[in-house]
Amino acid sequence: MELHHAFLVCCGGAIGSLARWAVGVLLFGKVPPQLVGFPWATLAVNVLGSFALGTLAAWCATRPGWRAFTVIGLCGGFTTMSSFSFDAVEMSRAGQWGMAGGYAASTLIGCLGGVWLGAECVK
Repeated sequence: MELHHAFLVCCGGAIGSLARWAVGVLLFGKVPPQLVGFPWATLAVNVLGSFALGTLAAWCATRPGWRAFTVIGLCGGFTTMSSFSFDAVEMSRAGQWGMAGGYAASTLIGCLGGVWLGAECVK
């Protein structure tokens, strides 16, 4: 990777992280009391980020110079769920249904298990 690509990833990641924080701030206090406790901001970020990554990846197909900033940096800083979703969809589009299902299942189980194990290690 060239140095200017690393700089673009860094800039995109900073903006994506700030946008992730802003979504949480905008949604905090706007959720009806009976729905408090559900991670609405995280869900919103994951869905919005996945939509953005799909859109930007298609747009960058004809503009490869923008990929480092938008797809890797911006979307990566906003949510890694978008990258996971994109990879699974691409495998499915390629007809690799078993691999896509295995990837989805192993990601979900591995990530939930990683959070649980990490929390247990601190106790």
